[in-house]
Amino acid sequence: ILETGLNINSDIDSRALLSRGGTQIEMMKTGFFPKDNLEISKIPIGSLVLLLAPPKTGKSLLALQGFMEQFYSGLSVYLASYELPLSQLRARIISNVCSVPLSEVQENKFILAESENKVKAFPYTLEYEIDIDRASTLLSKGLEEEILKLPKRKNKLTIRAAMTADELFSIGEVYKPLPNEVELLSEIKHRAKLGILDSFWIDYISEVPQSDSKESREGFITRFSRELKAVCLEYGIVGTLLSQVTNAAYPLMPKYSLALGQICDLQLFLANTPEALKEGMVYLGVGLARHSSGYVYYECAREYVSQQINYLGSQGELNDLLDELVKIHKKKEIK
Repeated sequence: ILETGLNINSDIDSRALLSRGGTQIEMMKTGFFPKDNLEISKIPIGSLVLLLAPPKTGKSLLALQGFMEQFYSGLSVYLASYELPLSQLRARIISNVCSVPLSEVQENKFILAESENKVKAFPYTLEYEIDIDRASTLLSKGLEEEILKLPKRKNKLTIRAAMTADELFSIGEVYKPLPNEVELLSEIKHRAKLGILDSFWIDYISEVPQSDSKESREGFITRFSRELKAVCLEYGIVGTLLSQVTNAAYPLMPKYSLALGQICDLQLFLANTPEALKEGMVYLGVGLARHSSGYVYYECAREYVSQQINYLGSQGELNDLLDELVKIHKKKEIK
């Protein structure tokens, strides 16, 4: 039994609890394709999500997109990035939100005046309740004062990632290593207790530093993910963990810890086929889904230029995709 702080004395008769209140389950937006209202667009509070993929498939891209979707929907979000530094995260987020090529954001040189104006409008969307298109339109008309009259966002956005010496100096901070699992768990709990955290993201779970170097990597990930699941249940928040896979042919097998897939309530994975790559597509598969039927895959367009992954409106049976991935792997082995 998880010690969530919500457990009830075993001597109490629970019949009254079962008959009290309604049966509706409180859901939270996952950040995955909210406009399309897919089964994976919402999940019960207290859930843990696992996003799997081989390298260079787009999982960090999809995670950042979901992270910002949650923030703009009014949720307080927290990202611990052990893969990408803050400078890269900032550029990718701006590219995604503004639909502007990543290279233009990184070089601060824009082909279109509209793109430059959107990037200038981006900071306003973080502070005020306004979307990027509206903010950009008002700025282009010289109506910044109209933005400043809008209500300010009350939800929080927190990112923990590596920073350069210049970035640290600009905010008056000194170098600190990224938190290990004990420190990270403590910070997530603290924010949840204060009511300033609805959702957290960890990229990658396998890269979180261990407080006990003697513990095996598999044992560490299994233990830590169970502790994160307990926190989600206790405080009614949602967590999303990113992980690589052991083999691209078997996308539901997390690297380092197979138990990770069973601890989480929703398993998602990104996968490619040669045909999909040619068409600029990627498949988003749904394995275990305790809140819905699951076992489907969604066809998505992958826009690396503007750092976006968009649902194309088609889906299929998961087993068909899994069979295709195994066939592709076997062909590669023969060659």
